[in-house]
Amino acid sequence: MSRVAINEANKKHCRCGQCPVLLASACVKTTDGPSGLHCATGKTLCKDYDKFQKCLCPSCLVWDENNLKSIYYCQKGSADDIN
Repeated sequence: MSRVAINEANKKHCRCGQCPVLLASACVKTTDGPSGLHCATGKTLCKDYDKFQKCLCPSCLVWDENNLKSIYYCQKGSADDIN
């Protein structure tokens, strides 16, 4: 079982769709959709994200409830990959 479950509660709490790292990406808007849940699903397929923006992971309930320590899952991979 993966460290972060892909379920309705996590989808509801996910902040990926509000993340400044991903918001300016034209690719994310068409490929990943609004939720992402990158701590569960892994890296975005997109390469046009703004890696210089501040990550929202530490302010996300999914991050807190799953005791995650890393950030930038959209760039590095899922919690299973990097934690």
